[in-house]
Amino acid sequence: MEPKHFRARPFDRHADWTRWLTDDERAFGHSGLYRFYGANCRLLYVGISRHMEVRWSAHRTTAKWWPLARFVAVSFFPAGCGVWPDLAEKASIAHEDPPFNSNHKNPPRSTALRLHPYVPPPGFGD
Repeated sequence: MEPKHFRARPFDRHADWTRWLTDDERAFGHSGLYRFYGANCRLLYVGISRHMEVRWSAHRTTAKWWPLARFVAVSFFPAGCGVWPDLAEKASIAHEDPPFNSNHKNPPRSTALRLHPYVPPPGFGD
């Protein structure tokens, strides 16, 4: 099975958490990688979770970037697809430099190059 990447879509951070994932996304589960973007489509934060809505509820109450979030893109990595979500997260942070992530930033060049194949496609653009 291949990873499934959903393009960025508008995100209502004020909605009830049960409506945060779309039906199409929910069909792939609740465990994966997520990217939040601001109004200008600039990447704010990258994370992974086994239950995104629960993690996003925590972000809602503690994350400084939450009030800025306008779009979200999610990726799912089913067992056996050859990509571990934690590698995809580290690769995304290393290569996309989201301003609100503090872990996995500025890895050594050799590590960044090794991680590059695990960067999910961008939520916006081609």
